[in-house]
Amino acid sequence: MEDTKPIWLDCDPGHDDAMAILLAGHSKHLNLIGISTCGGNMPLDLITKNALNVINVSGLQNVPVAKGQRLPIFFDPHEEEFSCPEIHGESGLDLHSEETEENDAMATVSFPEHNLELAAEKG
Repeated sequence: MEDTKPIWLDCDPGHDDAMAILLAGHSKHLNLIGISTCGGNMPLDLITKNALNVINVSGLQNVPVAKGQRLPIFFDPHEEEFSCPEIHGESGLDLHSEETEENDAMATVSFPEHNLELAAEKG
């Protein structure tokens, strides 16, 4: 991709971040080199599944997804994971309920510093 800006998205895919992935992944001005997920609107495993669903249904299977932190950095460590099903639905996206098969884009990274290393390798 000539004249594109490489970007890495760190997100908690609900509706807004799903749109960000779609727009960045299909932009002629951007090169989406990777996605890392963090717990936010829904639990981390569901957020990561949502990211994989978005890339799989949108033809972006070449974009790696790295599972990041369970909770946002600025979060009371004494609280549990939280979710917003009243806003984002039970799935966080309400796309479909089919299981996402793991693919080559899935990474099993669990520490944010590894996400930076992966981004540096891709960029």
